Amino acid sequence: MSESYVSLQDISKSYGQLVVCRNLSLAAKKGEFLSLLGPSGCGKSTILNIIAGFVRPDQGHVYVGDELMDEIPPSRRNLGMVFQNYALFPHMSVYDNVAFGLRIRKYPEGETKERVTNALQLVRLPGLEARFPGQLSGGQQQRVALARALVIRPKVLLLDEPLSNLDAKLRKEMQNELKLIQKEAGVTTIYVTHDQEEALTLSDRIAVLNPSVGKVDQVGEPEEIYANPSTEFVAGFIGASNFFSGGVKSIDEHEMEVQTDSGLIYVRRRPFKVGDPCLLAIRPESVRVATVKIQGKNVLEGEVVHRAYAGFSLRYEIMLPNNRISANIPITHSVKNLRKGDRVIIQLDPQDFIVMKRSLHTKGS
Repeated sequence: MSESYVSLQDISKSYGQLVVCRNLSLAAKKGEFLSLLGPSGCGKSTILNIIAGFVRPDQGHVYVGDELMDEIPPSRRNLGMVFQNYALFPHMSVYDNVAFGLRIRKYPEGETKERVTNALQLVRLPGLEARFPGQLSGGQQQRVALARALVIRPKVLLLDEPLSNLDAKLRKEMQNELKLIQKEAGVTTIYVTHDQEEALTLSDRIAVLNPSVGKVDQVGEPEEIYANPSTEFVAGFIGASNFFSGGVKSIDEHEMEVQTDSGLIYVRRRPFKVGDPCLLAIRPESVRVATVKIQGKNVLEGEVVHRAYAGFSLRYEIMLPNNRISANIPITHSVKNLRKGDRVIIQLDPQDFIVMKRSLHTKGS
């Protein structure tokens, strides 16, 4: 925790019988973009509101820098927050919306004007000071809300799904803009989202929240989270995964042989012992599909049970003995014309498997 700037220590919060989080600890480094990622109901927004001071935890502590926040009211925490609906004042101009926090803090009008001008330049909205929120596009309203949060020069910027109301194209554009603005401002940012792709695109690190245990399952850089998920829940929630449950049958210098319901599967050696239960995961893009016999390990036969067109790729659902898996095949691939009922051969490279200890809880949704 030595590098942490925002620190949550053993936070618990319940609403009656509903446990939102349980003994949750998490830290954000100074200047980083940390995303809280998880499905609806996993406590992401509650955690953000605990940091902001709008919600009081049942137990635990919040630090920003070296300062304990527990007894400090929201108005004195100097944290900037952008809500899902932006919460702009419709009767105020863009200038007055952005200046609102400075005026509450009784800044001189000269300094207020300078800060508002700089904040609007930062979010690429110079010249729109006199407009009202109703005269702006969704993306422009989002930038005004961001400018209002940044103009007070907050210790931490808290973002609660601020892009969710935008259409798909604008949302992509704003992801890039938001990342650039955050880095230019240099402010520590904690971002709530349920969108895996958005978290992977924006974040320096991601904290994946599991609703079934009320805690963070894994924290890491996007590449690490995607390539090396630590639990079944993370592997299933970040992107798509095919799962095989089994037990280690044998181990040699380089590989393990795992007995699954679909047959023997070879994977890279991991710190397991013979007899250990384990869970194997492989991404759909790593499944090789053919209509003729393939030589090598992990060759299985199956039947196509579903086909879906996805632009640059085709997604096949393939039934194996006692398991159903997905395969993403480039549209240029030779097997692109497979149909429901076709028999296929698949191959799963031992190097492409993620190997985990068998989870005590099932995948969340």
